[in-house]
Amino acid sequence: MYLAVDVIDSLVIGDDSGTSDEVARDLLNSVDDLVRVDWGVMVSSQRSGKTASRLLKAIDKLARNVNSTMIDTENIGMNVVSIDPDDFDGMTFDSDSGERSNRRASIKLPALLLSGLPRELVKAQFISYKSNNFFMAVDEALTNDTSDEAESGSMYGTLNSAVIGASIGNVSITDLEEPVKITLAKINGKSGESTCVFWDFELNDDDGGWSPEGCSVSDDGDAEVVCECNHLTNFAVLSDVYGTASEFDEGHQNALSIVSYIGCGISMLCMLLTLVTFLAFRRLRKDNPAKILMNLCFAILMSLLLFLAVSFSVDFAPIIPELCTTMAVLLHYFLLAVMMWMALEAFNMYLLLVKVFNTYIRYLMMKFCLIGWGIPLVTVVITLAVNIDNYGYHNNICWLSRYAFFAAFLAPVCLVLIFNTVIYILVVHQICSLYSKNMSTSDRYGKAAQLRGSVSLFVLLGITWALAILAISEAGLVVNYLFAIANTLQGLFIFIFFCASNTDVKKQWRNSFCSPCSRRGSNATESGSSARKYLHPDTDKSESLPQKRYYDNMASSEL
Repeated sequence: MYLAVDVIDSLVIGDDSGTSDEVARDLLNSVDDLVRVDWGVMVSSQRSGKTASRLLKAIDKLARNVNSTMIDTENIGMNVVSIDPDDFDGMTFDSDSGERSNRRASIKLPALLLSGLPRELVKAQFISYKSNNFFMAVDEALTNDTSDEAESGSMYGTLNSAVIGASIGNVSITDLEEPVKITLAKINGKSGESTCVFWDFELNDDDGGWSPEGCSVSDDGDAEVVCECNHLTNFAVLSDVYGTASEFDEGHQNALSIVSYIGCGISMLCMLLTLVTFLAFRRLRKDNPAKILMNLCFAILMSLLLFLAVSFSVDFAPIIPELCTTMAVLLHYFLLAVMMWMALEAFNMYLLLVKVFNTYIRYLMMKFCLIGWGIPLVTVVITLAVNIDNYGYHNNICWLSRYAFFAAFLAPVCLVLIFNTVIYILVVHQICSLYSKNMSTSDRYGKAAQLRGSVSLFVLLGITWALAILAISEAGLVVNYLFAIANTLQGLFIFIFFCASNTDVKKQWRNSFCSPCSRRGSNATESGSSARKYLHPDTDKSESLPQKRYYDNMASSEL
């Protein structure tokens, strides 16, 4: 494949003076032979040498170099004709599909196509691809999918028609007043909503890819679809079988990237400060809630670091697939760990604020660690065991393949969200039921503060991830911005909630920088040591207050 494509490149792209009909026919027959290369070899050579991408460019260049010809092979058809602009009133080109009616395609050029161009003879080049193997090989190489069958999937769906293209000389035709009309027969008949796209040679670092820009569906029937586009290039139909997100323009994509990077930077700094705070002061980390928080902060910090690493490795990730797979596995693991520790934080809050009594669990933190770090590990191992290619270069990032994403990430996220929502409802119900009883004004104020605290904690426990589910569908630009801001700044929320607004944390930092304050705090501690116990209402045993005080401090914050 490498040698054949190198030869074709040198013969086609290296000759701009014109190519004879005989040479063009031989070259197209050679390209036609390469269409039938073993599928695995084609995808592998595209990954490492961009052979399919180069062949598509070579075919386009060959059509521009030929003066006038009509060549028809088993898999590719080419027709180059001369046009007199003064006598041009439109033109229609039909591909020769032979016995395969589901590969029929036609393209109609509008009468105003040549308006504004120099009044001299021009060429019209038409190319029809009866086999989509080259396009599918590029798609599959980009998604790192090594399935044995030639099935093309992209962010817009599945390739469901033949591909046909047209161009005028070496002129770029865009923003047409009267659109080009393309009629394409569906390969698999009615298979969902259709999307009209064109092949953009410059996408994916010049590998090529499908883009819907300037194209729209005019008529979507059971057997064929009619597309209208305001420019000339290669067209195809992709059935939207995944229900993927709408694509935003480059400006919004850059803005979302900037928001994500800034938010990640702020959250990473806040996570470091939070971890340093709890590691520096032993008093703060001796309770189970603080230990849960430290595990959660570490998981968030690692997920943010890996997210940034994955984002900045886009250029070389496809070249080093092992590194890309490793980063995808680690990112998946730590994101799942974040969700699990959020669920454990919710469960511990339920034990301390709702159950309150008779909730002693032996070796609680050891069991929490097994759950918080073990379940994500089991999920990752199962995903790898099913197919190691579930991890890799997918949709221009080192991440999960589409179906693995739904099963191994989105499903656990939804379960955690449901669990946390139930916990939140129980906590709010408990607080409101206490609030409705006769109590003093100070008690009412305390319960109101707890209610505000529980709302803040609900945000901490993953409600922002619900925006991710909305962002998967065509939920609009606003949801994507909210998701980027809320999730990347989650570390900031945690720092404010557990450090900046926590009385004990502020006291510890104040004492560490102020010796007189520290001595006064020590004296106060000694004088109040007898008040650190309270009687269990059901027994005569005394129980320490730290865990209850931990959540009381959270609830009393004015977040």
